[in-house]
Amino acid sequence: MKRLKVSTVGLSVSDRLLLSAFLDLVALTDGHVFALVSEDSEEAAIVFVNPNSAEGAQTLARPQPMICYVVYAPAPLAVGANTWTLLAPVRLGALRDVLIAIVDQRRQFQLPARNDALPMSVAAAPMSTLKTVATVEVPLVAAHRKLEFLLRL
Repeated sequence: MKRLKVSTVGLSVSDRLLLSAFLDLVALTDGHVFALVSEDSEEAAIVFVNPNSAEGAQTLARPQPMICYVVYAPAPLAVGANTWTLLAPVRLGALRDVLIAIVDQRRQFQLPARNDALPMSVAAAPMSTLKTVATVEVPLVAAHRKLEFLLRL
């Protein structure tokens, strides 16, 4: 089992709780699972950011190279390298698609844990090549409206 740590910046308490519940439900077929850690955690590999908050805008202005950022907003936004967009409110299928794309990118570039040294292939690549277009061929996961409704309560 491969566990990736997830953090948030600028999300409300209700969005954070909902995201945590959905992350507990996601287990990818390759064995990846996800755990929400404390906000602004230094060890998170994935950070969900609210770009409308002061902290979120500041985080997106100074991205760190070994972290994958997910912009959590009600409307699609233009994103930079190593960043994905997840529309609010979160849907299980959309969250799973974004996480699959992130895991595929990490596998492609063999991204180590945050405290490890960069492999030469990533260190030599410009940051513009690290941007991934989320065109992952995965089986379509039907929305589970009752479960999503209950989790929002």
